[in-house]
Amino acid sequence: TSLPVEPYQRMDGNKQKDEIKPADEEEDSFCTPPIYYFGFGAMANPISRRRRSVVSRDEHAALLKDHKLTFSGGYATVRPCPGEHVHGVVMELTKAGWDSVTKAETGYNVIQGKVFPYKNGNEQEQETPLVANLFRLPEHLEHDPDSEHGKLSLPTERYLKVIATGMREHGVKEDYIKNMILGVDFVPSTKPDQYQYFQTRGDQAITSLPTFSWTEYQTICNEKQAFVMGNRCLVFEEKVEHAEALGIRRWMEANLFGKGDCTWTIWTVFLESDLPICEQKEHMTEIHKQWAENHLIECFLKTNIQLPKAYGILKPENILLQ
Repeated sequence: TSLPVEPYQRMDGNKQKDEIKPADEEEDSFCTPPIYYFGFGAMANPISRRRRSVVSRDEHAALLKDHKLTFSGGYATVRPCPGEHVHGVVMELTKAGWDSVTKAETGYNVIQGKVFPYKNGNEQEQETPLVANLFRLPEHLEHDPDSEHGKLSLPTERYLKVIATGMREHGVKEDYIKNMILGVDFVPSTKPDQYQYFQTRGDQAITSLPTFSWTEYQTICNEKQAFVMGNRCLVFEEKVEHAEALGIRRWMEANLFGKGDCTWTIWTVFLESDLPICEQKEHMTEIHKQWAENHLIECFLKTNIQLPKAYGILKPENILLQ
């Protein structure tokens, strides 16, 4: 049975579709020659691009020939497969937009491929191909979807809905969306009453933890992998080095370790369609923060990362949120 896809909800309860304004192009510019990008995962969704400050234009449904879409480790990737096609959205990005995408997709390899935009919205007829950048997991990190590990690393319901919504908005072939996105096995979304937390939560509980100053946190980061979430410092007792976690480790190195509160980063990178849209970090509610924490824990558990140990942290006012 295919997943249903509902319109997003804004914080005011209204349906979200066209109200997300494009990022400010005055502070960004398109390049010559153009930078083309082919999105077949979450970046096919315009809200995902907006929340990552990615400026794009000339978005078109398109296909990558002789490749197949798979979900390895729960995330979309492509692999060569003669006769198969991957549908997605090709777009032109600004230099800053491309930099933002590569930062968000740390852990993937950048490859180039010829993608064929639909002609007049018809996938059976294609325009002249464009050479576009796309992301693929390193081969040694890919898992056979029929293997034991592949079956344990299914995509989440949330992730598939994000992809499907974006592809539909850009006119990608409906049969492809139903079969290759919404028709695959998935992990059901976690309900708020089942959210997991890093050991403790709440001001009273935090006071019982050993507490680091911000300077001590930065010193710890010279020796261990550590990050901040809310009013806690999370420290990995053992370094995350196993091959299965290589992708997420690279992402954490670029976005979490040694930086400020990662809650907003998690929320902006990993779009959640079942919660009201929150476009400014100052407007995050407790449920947004709880979701971000649970999502990060689920990412760790999926890649067999031992959960970090929680400490309290005292930090300057200006770095409460990244």
